Amino acid sequence: MKQLASFLLTISLLGSSGCSRGPTQEIVLARYDFANSLTEFAYGRLYGSDRARHWFASGWARLPNAKGVWAVGPSSEIHLYLLGRDCRLTFVLSTSDDLVAAGQDVTLAVNGDDLGSVHFTRAWDQVVLEASIPDDILTQGFNRITLTPARHRPERDGPVDEDTRPLSVWLHSLLAVGRLDRAQFETWQDLDTGPIPPGDWQVMALPAGNDETDQKGHTPAPGSTKSQKSLRGQRPDLLVFLLDAARPDHFGCYGYERNTTPAIDALAADGLVFTDVLSTAAYTRCAVPSLLTGLSWRDHRVINGSTDEDHGDALSDTFLTLPEVLQASGYRTLAYSSNPNFSVATNTHQGFDEFTEVWKTTGGKPNEPEWTATLFDRRLAAGLGNGPVLCYFHMQPPHEPYQPGNRHDLWPVTGYDPKIDGSLASINRLDRAKCEFARTNRDRLVSLYDGNLHRADAVVDHILTAWRKLRRDRPHLAVVLSDHGEAFGEHCRFSHNTTVHDEMTRIPLIMSPREACHSLAPATQNLLAITDVMPMLLHVTGIAPPLDGAWPRRFLRVMQEPSTPRAAVVLRSTVNLGRVGLRTGRYLAFWNGWSQQELYDLESDPQASTDLRRDEPELYLALMASLQAILAGSLDDVIAGKAELSEEDRQTLKSLGYL
Repeated sequence: MKQLASFLLTISLLGSSGCSRGPTQEIVLARYDFANSLTEFAYGRLYGSDRARHWFASGWARLPNAKGVWAVGPSSEIHLYLLGRDCRLTFVLSTSDDLVAAGQDVTLAVNGDDLGSVHFTRAWDQVVLEASIPDDILTQGFNRITLTPARHRPERDGPVDEDTRPLSVWLHSLLAVGRLDRAQFETWQDLDTGPIPPGDWQVMALPAGNDETDQKGHTPAPGSTKSQKSLRGQRPDLLVFLLDAARPDHFGCYGYERNTTPAIDALAADGLVFTDVLSTAAYTRCAVPSLLTGLSWRDHRVINGSTDEDHGDALSDTFLTLPEVLQASGYRTLAYSSNPNFSVATNTHQGFDEFTEVWKTTGGKPNEPEWTATLFDRRLAAGLGNGPVLCYFHMQPPHEPYQPGNRHDLWPVTGYDPKIDGSLASINRLDRAKCEFARTNRDRLVSLYDGNLHRADAVVDHILTAWRKLRRDRPHLAVVLSDHGEAFGEHCRFSHNTTVHDEMTRIPLIMSPREACHSLAPATQNLLAITDVMPMLLHVTGIAPPLDGAWPRRFLRVMQEPSTPRAAVVLRSTVNLGRVGLRTGRYLAFWNGWSQQELYDLESDPQASTDLRRDEPELYLALMASLQAILAGSLDDVIAGKAELSEEDRQTLKSLGYL
């Protein structure tokens, strides 16, 4: 059993005289009790009960499954929001055997003023460091608490976020206590209340209009039955092309200089191009359910992807999907998926009359999109009937690995390392290098990605050409989008999954021809999310979902009036990395595990290169409070299912870099 050693650092109060305006009350300003998981990020809770007023500002890392955080490098900083006087801090710390042998101690400072230090004599003993902070060095608002260790060491038990970090001191818990007078206490209570969730994020169940029920027991709205015709005329066929990991600034119609997407550009010339659309998650397993249900990850809860030990989350049967709503209104629904994250195993096949898992027909080669075209050609030859049709194509390119083949590898680069061949290993190599990569190597990866995108565009062209030859007696609407973006060295990262910056979350959205979707034109310049696609398509088709389903208020507003502006999008990366953010039309603020919290003004800094969080703490705090308010309104009674992947599914996921 570990010995408990206590060290008391006592600082006399300076300049603390004066009369209080009324009775005072001692309150807990912030409590970080890692052993009891009080600071875990969860739905509706950010840093436990302190409503995101305080945060680990820099120099911290949380190891997987560790009940504490490690101080990293030469110093680590915490920001505490204080009101009142007599603030006392209690830290419970420990350190490793090699650092004790080297002579480890830690110095505490508040707002740049050193308050003293504590020395460690035994490895892994829990040292209690207590400090009363002199009132004259406190500020009413944000205060910088800095721990500076004398020694640090590399992490020995494996990388943290693929980094080798110079770990120094393990912080087990932190308690901050202060004394407020009556007026200050009322102010603190107001802060602790938090904002009311934005109305657009409220999930509603509207009263039913009749007694009919659909296949899931929901009451359909007027206009959603097979017998009732669309208020906007003949319902169009819908052809939805999802190009996995396609970032819009690599499309010609979004201004890219290379001719990567000639077929899609031709669609865009006769259609609508939406300029500011974000995925709610930078990975497929979480993003596709948002597209299919119109719900944020906050509500559908499909968050965990597959690992070597766990098959990951699956979409609950609780929700109605776009194909289910269309199916109930007379649509024949077909899907062709090249990604096991959109599959029968993940239960995202709900509502499709026919669901083709393309990788099971290609010997596990999902990055050969021509197979999708071949399978669809065969399906067209069998006939589709006269009713409206939804055809959904989830194609892997341009997703990694970037292997376009000679026909599509059109943009040569010289001077690069031959090992940079677009394979998963070569992409991961540049990602691990952080910002220390050769420009020519980065350029070669980009050229291969662009070749992948050109290959996917050719398949889109083939399918659309075959469709037009059918000469069906009804209009059609083609939709091109992605589930997330892709990074090429921005913020020192490659691929996706790891941040919520625009390069990983911004997606293309193109609809064509214009006459089939002209009512959506006012929304092309709006901030939109992938969750807006379903209500926009229901608006175009004139179909309403069942009224007694759980729909966000924004979903219903967009379905009625697509030009309704959006205030913000809630973003996330994979659950193990824990990056959660709020993106408005101007700002991006995110909570990035235990080592980063950042704020960017994208209006003046579109590349998000200057972090304003330290300069604008109140703005960051307000955005984080809004984020927490949104998350607090989640559907608490919904639990994601568990995916049941076949061995073929798992091998395909492995080939795509998911495992």
